Amino acid sequence: MHPDRVGRLVIDGVLDPDDYYQGRWLANLQDSDNVLKRLCDYCHQAGPSKCPLFTGESGADIEAEITRVLTELKQGPVPVAPVDPSTKDPIVITFDDFYLRLINAMAFPYSAAEDVFRLLAEFVRGNVTEIATSKQGQLEAAASLGNCRKASDGCMTKNYFGILGSTPSIECMDSANHRAGVLSKKDFKSYFAMLTKQSRWFSLSWARHKMSCIGIMDRPAWTFEDEIQGNTSHPLLIIGNTFDTVTPLRNARRVSTLFLGSIVL
Repeated sequence: MHPDRVGRLVIDGVLDPDDYYQGRWLANLQDSDNVLKRLCDYCHQAGPSKCPLFTGESGADIEAEITRVLTELKQGPVPVAPVDPSTKDPIVITFDDFYLRLINAMAFPYSAAEDVFRLLAEFVRGNVTEIATSKQGQLEAAASLGNCRKASDGCMTKNYFGILGSTPSIECMDSANHRAGVLSKKDFKSYFAMLTKQSRWFSLSWARHKMSCIGIMDRPAWTFEDEIQGNTSHPLLIIGNTFDTVTPLRNARRVSTLFLGSIVL
């Protein structure tokens, strides 16, 4: 990079450098499930007047209700009559429709958690119109891009962080010298099994990052092969959330041991 242009530095969203550049990607989900647990706890503490999914005696009961809904949808998607009078195509509510919203809420709770809890609550009460209308709107937005037929399987219902755009190119190339683009079915099955032991909620999404590298055989023009550590001119301030979906606090603490004088906030 340009160390001569860097003065004091704050880093956030900290990965384990060895795990990341070796392409293992197994040091990310250690705190993921705690995010949803905490959201459910906060919702229950807010009470039935403010928590649309309020149920039971604790946040654990809310999480159990979320589990029940998603499990039922995985086993049996729910067809809904057309919500748009201009089309005869029905909407089918699937596991993915709520799962992608849920992990988005875990990553961006301030902007997304309230909405997904509300949609889940309406669905539990038998009101499927809201989620169907939301899905229809996303299909129409995708169709307007001109790359899919309206309401077809080719329409992407919702872009979500991580797996789209530049992210695969960056992370797959960062680990390219460690054969990130070569992954057998057996290896992926083993990798996914390790992820599911770390997080029941985020493993399904996180596994797609490694899958997105399959077939990418390009190599970066330059790679950094030395150990990632050093004595900086000014101490680093390393920030980590108490609970984070993919950059657990332990990573910030580990990186702090690699840079003399750095502190963790």
